[in-house]
Amino acid sequence: MGDYGIRTPAQFDALNSATRLLPSACEGRVLDADVYYLLRLGQKAGPLMGAVSMAQRAASTPPDLGWCVLEQFMGQGYAAEAGKELLRLAREELGVKEIITWPRTKNQRSNRVAQKIGFVEGGNIETNDGGLNVVYVLPGMKFDSGIALSLWGEKTEK
Repeated sequence: MGDYGIRTPAQFDALNSATRLLPSACEGRVLDADVYYLLRLGQKAGPLMGAVSMAQRAASTPPDLGWCVLEQFMGQGYAAEAGKELLRLAREELGVKEIITWPRTKNQRSNRVAQKIGFVEGGNIETNDGGLNVVYVLPGMKFDSGIALSLWGEKTEK
């Protein structure tokens, strides 16, 4: 997740811990684990290619799906494949009803991944770091462009 300065496993773990899904998003369940897949080539011990994750930045925002893929593995469908599976898991296994994703407007590859996964454009939003992002929503969802999105989320009791 080089766009956001996430470059080590410890930073990735800290981000996931800070943005764990709230019970209100998971049919009241309290999750005891972060929701993400590490993408590896071949076997479990194969080279790390990237990750897809589900996070909730604030109590007032729906959970979001995100992905990062190392440059040499981009454009090969890995993010879309893993994103579809994590979306399925979140909806079918965890009961998450509303999910968004919010890539930068200029990040054409991530915008295309969002579309391949099944998201539809729901508007634009400026994030707390000043970046302009396209917000994609699940079909039929409404999006409130007045919400605040921050990568590290808000400090709340989870």
